[in-house]
Amino acid sequence: GGGSPPADTGSMEENAAKRLAEIMPGGMLENFYFGYVKEWWPSRNEPNVFLSHYADAVKDLKGHVTKLSKFIGVDLNKKELDTVVERCGMPHMKSQKHMFQYRLPLSNKWGNAYIMELGAMTRKGGVGIGKVDFTDEQKAAWAKAEEEMLGDDPALLKYAREGGAFE
Repeated sequence: GGGSPPADTGSMEENAAKRLAEIMPGGMLENFYFGYVKEWWPSRNEPNVFLSHYADAVKDLKGHVTKLSKFIGVDLNKKELDTVVERCGMPHMKSQKHMFQYRLPLSNKWGNAYIMELGAMTRKGGVGIGKVDFTDEQKAAWAKAEEEMLGDDPALLKYAREGGAFE
């Protein structure tokens, strides 16, 4: 069956396989990733676009916050910058689990219709940690899909996989 959010099978392996199939080319969520990346890439150098990759924020959160604040025209003093960086860090987010406990929209008649367990959204805050949820075959299928969907532009493929600077 369908529906959103998708039903939990009780098996991490089954859930990972189902979510991967949904986001792969031809899956119902293909545009959630591939379409999104492909649509924004041509606009990456427009003056009103801040293309941001999670890996870049993880590698240098303070630098990323500084770059973003300059982009939106907000001057942060040292104390403000330090506060923003602290509040964007994993220790603070883990201390605020209730802020990441998402509910189904317009679901008041069902009471607490949460779509994930308390604390499930804030994992470890690293890059590549999700790879442990997938088999070698699934990782190979994902790499092939990336190459098929994004590989016409090597710079786009590299950015989608790793983040970093782009032209």
